[in-house]
Amino acid sequence: EEFASFNWQDEPPDPRLEETFNESLLQWHLLKKEPYQTMFRYYKMMIALRKTAPALKYPDRRQLKAEARTDDNVLFVHRWCDEQDIICLMNFSGRQYTATLNSACTWNKLADSASPMWKGPETAPDNVNDVVTLQPESILIYEKHK
Repeated sequence: EEFASFNWQDEPPDPRLEETFNESLLQWHLLKKEPYQTMFRYYKMMIALRKTAPALKYPDRRQLKAEARTDDNVLFVHRWCDEQDIICLMNFSGRQYTATLNSACTWNKLADSASPMWKGPETAPDNVNDVVTLQPESILIYEKHK
């Protein structure tokens, strides 16, 4: 019953078996191969961003605005603190999406999951003022230029 919502094709692994435990261990040797190496670097970059960007490091629901556009499968999250404004543009769809930032300022890119650096198809501009194209199934993170 515990696994019913997971829609397993077969029986779920038995957590009491040693085999299940052994198959769950991290396989560190895979970090020497692609795509694991790139994914590991990507996660390290995102964790570092979370630790160093004040608007991400110090979450406060009073300093957060989220907008979901369910018809397009996109989500915009704006977070700020005294020192910083960050906007996260997330595209969960399989097609490009053009987002309008509605801002009179310049936004500087902090992260782009669709960059060729992460084996993505195309990188977004480093600086935007109003319109940016989100690649399918990607996230862009921008910081407001001061």
